[in-house]
Amino acid sequence: MKKFLLKLLCLFTVVFAVLIFGIAVLVFAAPQYKYSYNASLIDKIDFLEKSASPKIILCGNSNLAFGINSKLIENEFCMPVVNLGLHGGLGNAFHEEAAKLNIQTGDILIVCHSSYSDDDKISDPLLAWTTLENNFSLYKILRRKDFFDMAKAFPKYAAKTAMLWLTKKGNRIPADCYTRTGFNENGDLIYPREYDKNLFDGSAHSSVPQINDVCIKRLNRLSEYCTQKNAVLLVAGFPIMQRSGEVLDRSEYENFQTNLEEKLDCRIISGFTDYIYDESLFYNTNLHLTNAGAEIRTKQLINDLQKYFGREQEN
Repeated sequence: MKKFLLKLLCLFTVVFAVLIFGIAVLVFAAPQYKYSYNASLIDKIDFLEKSASPKIILCGNSNLAFGINSKLIENEFCMPVVNLGLHGGLGNAFHEEAAKLNIQTGDILIVCHSSYSDDDKISDPLLAWTTLENNFSLYKILRRKDFFDMAKAFPKYAAKTAMLWLTKKGNRIPADCYTRTGFNENGDLIYPREYDKNLFDGSAHSSVPQINDVCIKRLNRLSEYCTQKNAVLLVAGFPIMQRSGEVLDRSEYENFQTNLEEKLDCRIISGFTDYIYDESLFYNTNLHLTNAGAEIRTKQLINDLQKYFGREQEN
């Protein structure tokens, strides 16, 4: 019995020591990633909370960050546009929760996911820590179900942060596109991007998204949440890359869209095949567009919204 109690005491001591170390890191060492690409979330949420309603909120992964010219949409519809697109490693649910931080009457939340078969988890909790750091106001994005995975990743984040602080290597501004300083006020990445085939590896190909009930049920709950806020949830297309010499089967994407429409309670305003673009419009992955590609994609989204508003006026 004494041995068991001693082991239990040792366990509590270790947990307590880790907790104290973690708190000290958050208070004294963090942030160490404040100029990283993901730190742009701080500015995106600030703009979201300051933007007057009605506004348009774009929700999704980096296909939005690297693929939208928000000013074009603002000029067309005379509404503020908030681009919350960030990183696929955070997961669809994370992006959706971020959007919920300020949805008000008249707002239009547009989801542009590139996958509809997620497991409703934060894909990379360590990445989430380097995104949130000690910005405690953003912790509202986390759900109770996220706490366990975040807790498991916290010691690694604390250790990395402490090392950056001790070596004075943290908070450096990245020299490439993955930097907070590369975003504009709306949340668009405006870092100069041109097509370069050498940025791709041979495995970069588009594939037809899968659909699962976990994602569908969560999106339908989000649609209900928007309705309660006198706002609306819409789903729009994402960039689909067609490699040179490759012919995508459009019928597969059309079947995917039909299945998605049958399951969702909200409206899909896009034809997904309208977002199939040649690889020359992509930057370094099959979801990231060049500056020219982002403008073309944005004009397609504007066209989709014009049709949506036209139908709404008719109703």
